[in-house]
Amino acid sequence: MAFDLRASTRVRPARIHTPAQPQPQLPPKLGPDIETASNAYRKRFAGAVGAFFLEMQTHALLSCLLGAAPLSILDVGGGHGQYSKDLIEMGWNLTVLGSSPEADLQIRPLTREHPRQCRFVCGDLEHFPFPDRSFDFVISFRLLSHADHWQTILSEMTRTAGTGIVVDYPNRRSFNVAYPLLFKLKRALENDSTRTFTVFKDSEVEQALHKCGFHVDKRIPQFLLPMVCHRHFGNERLSRTLEYHFRKAHLTQVWGSPIVLKAVRDEA
Repeated sequence: MAFDLRASTRVRPARIHTPAQPQPQLPPKLGPDIETASNAYRKRFAGAVGAFFLEMQTHALLSCLLGAAPLSILDVGGGHGQYSKDLIEMGWNLTVLGSSPEADLQIRPLTREHPRQCRFVCGDLEHFPFPDRSFDFVISFRLLSHADHWQTILSEMTRTAGTGIVVDYPNRRSFNVAYPLLFKLKRALENDSTRTFTVFKDSEVEQALHKCGFHVDKRIPQFLLPMVCHRHFGNERLSRTLEYHFRKAHLTQVWGSPIVLKAVRDEA
């Protein structure tokens, strides 16, 4: 029986070895805290009216912390340094978490002057580089409303807080209810220096906290009139007078924004 070699032999094509291509390295995820730590953002709070804003904010924050007497505080996205000096003067140890090395711009003098009491850590704002309950309190201002995944940040804040958290957010039950219509006007009045932001219902923030085992302990509305109005007035005395009377009439308590909110663990 004849054997046909050509029919039984298959020639396999030679394999061409292609070196494995390195996977592209994704840049670190940068957060909105870079903007708030910038010199341009700091100018938004320059002058007497800006000082009034920061005074009200710091007063609300301290009123949430004084009763708890925390020893250690984590400030998420706090490179703006708007109240950092006040916390240090209270004798508390402050750690600021930023998404980029440049996000510490406004607190660099403090970290140099108080190296044992104030430090800056660069890390992912959606995955904090700290173990559970690493700090007595975790705080964050001017961040949640500009974050893509605010629930994730809130979850990380509650995870790393031993006692409680303090955050601020623009409340929908205020002039912000007209945000879609008024944002263009706001940008025009502020020379396009403002950013888009998320407006929250109190209930959705409370629900997110409940899922993390926290409940609201204190809620402080700051202003009745939008801050852009006060900037437009450019008169600190007028702003103080108006907001004082709004608060005395209990209008701010119902319709004020932004909200400074303190939440504590359910077992606390």
